[in-house]
Amino acid sequence: MKTSVFKDWTDVLPESVETLHVFPKHRPQTPRTDYLTQFYKQNPLGPSQRWISHSIWGYAALLWVNPAREVVHQHWLEATNTKGVLAWCWKWFFLQQFLLRGGRFVWTCHNIEPHDESNRWLNGQIQQWLLHHASAVLVHCSGTSSRLKGSKELTNKAFFLIEHPSFEVQLLGKHECRQYIKKSFELDDYLLTNNVLVYFGNIATYKQIPLAIEPFLEQEEYVFWIVGPTKPDGAQTLEWLSQQAAFHPNRFWIHPIHVNDEETERIVSAADVLVYNHRAIEMSGGVALGLSAGMPTVAPATGCLKELSLQSIQGLHTDHLHTFSSLEEMVQIVDKLCAS
Repeated sequence: MKTSVFKDWTDVLPESVETLHVFPKHRPQTPRTDYLTQFYKQNPLGPSQRWISHSIWGYAALLWVNPAREVVHQHWLEATNTKGVLAWCWKWFFLQQFLLRGGRFVWTCHNIEPHDESNRWLNGQIQQWLLHHASAVLVHCSGTSSRLKGSKELTNKAFFLIEHPSFEVQLLGKHECRQYIKKSFELDDYLLTNNVLVYFGNIATYKQIPLAIEPFLEQEEYVFWIVGPTKPDGAQTLEWLSQQAAFHPNRFWIHPIHVNDEETERIVSAADVLVYNHRAIEMSGGVALGLSAGMPTVAPATGCLKELSLQSIQGLHTDHLHTFSSLEEMVQIVDKLCAS
């Protein structure tokens, strides 16, 4: 199974294609930090082609599209709860009808292991279906295609290596950004004058945020900023964070809300270190965000992050990525970065 480097869309789309239907819907309200917006901006389609992103209801429209001139590009797809299972049935039905009519779809494999472990078997079946029916599979590192192996039927499957898009953020002055955050979010000085560890992104179980915070709780010189909306399985994590904030006053800023691009840029720039502790991921948008700004970013040596720390990717300052293999190593890296 060979993984080729993605050069442009002629690698995966016939010349006759006019429209690329993208699922799920992109975030037009935060274009500078939205994966889909930046991916298609940095990998433009041909001059006579366009891409359109859809919500879940857009799958029904596949019954009427022209399979000869329109292709589907499927990104994240995971069934995390009962609602997600029903949603997958809906998506599968219309994708299957599209395929029966001669249509084709391209799949970007963002993760192999499901974020939510409760439906591991079903998500494995979803992944296998996507893998076997996609006309091409896009991956963020060669290791992903290797980890997808498991069937001799995949010998001739077309795999293409794509770069994770960089985000349009830059590193601003730390003092200026902390004053902006103090005023905008009404933070007290004690949350701004210590070493700031930022845990940015969705609050979800697979992020393992408590495990990444506990080793620092006894070190009074650290404060913790947790910024990002709570996923359906993140309620328990949010409750734990709230309890710790009560046990350790003046150490936590919990902002479980999706922030806009300007606020994202300011929060990242105000940090001392961005810390992540994902379980079994291939690539992280949060890590890419930190590296886009050139911010010291600490993350586990898992999935593509193993390879990312060894290479240079356009727009991502990979020299600012520090990977760890144990929580003890994570603490050592953070201590060293904050002391420098």
